[in-house]
Amino acid sequence: QFVLGATVSTIAVSIYSVAITLQGIYMSYSMSIASVMLPRFTSMEVRHASDKDVSDLFIRTGRLQFVILGLLTSGFVVFGYRFIQLWAGMDYSDSYAITVLFFAALIVPLIQNTGITILQARNKMKFRSLLYIVIAAVTLVAQILLAPRYQGLGCAWAIAAALILGQGLIMNIYYYKKQNLDIPRFWKEICRMALVPLVFMTIGLIVFTQVEIEGWGDLAIGICVYLLLYLPAFWRLSLNNYEKDLLRGPLKRILTAFSR
Repeated sequence: QFVLGATVSTIAVSIYSVAITLQGIYMSYSMSIASVMLPRFTSMEVRHASDKDVSDLFIRTGRLQFVILGLLTSGFVVFGYRFIQLWAGMDYSDSYAITVLFFAALIVPLIQNTGITILQARNKMKFRSLLYIVIAAVTLVAQILLAPRYQGLGCAWAIAAALILGQGLIMNIYYYKKQNLDIPRFWKEICRMALVPLVFMTIGLIVFTQVEIEGWGDLAIGICVYLLLYLPAFWRLSLNNYEKDLLRGPLKRILTAFSR
């Protein structure tokens, strides 16, 4: 926002701020899960748990985070453009592309943010901290170069590229080579889970680009239809038995409350 204010205009800052707000909400859903895992990983380190046990918990937590973020990402790609127009106004439509870039770049570090917890438990945060300093410096330079021509979208591309390279590639190599986490198995399982969100996102984009959403009522109906089709498919094709058992308890409580 500082770069845009200095090099472009306050209008660009306002458009960018909408994307920043949505990105903050997006991140909060994942961070709430990771925040409770530090005692668990610390206990495992004290007990000298095997790398396989640590990897199993890392993958299990990543899958749970993807349950939420996969739905949020696919749903926003389909409905986000019209949502921003209704919520912030037509002048803020450019916020959609910026937000999609943020979501796409953040989904990898967010489903792996228990990796930070593992590094904290092992007192191995130095590499990640140094990498983030480099990412921040490179991103700042790239934003200064791109912002005058591409405005907020240029800043978003700079941030997304740095996150994908740093968190998506370099940190995954570090987790695999230096921390002995089973990254190939992690991505094998996430890719299987991602099939349903990708299919529904593609179909949703095709369908809802042909359907005019006039107001909040139409948007709510569209989202409900999407959820009614998405959730059963995701339950059947993407979740394992552990995740289904974990979700059955809250679902039963919700259904019981409605029945009363």
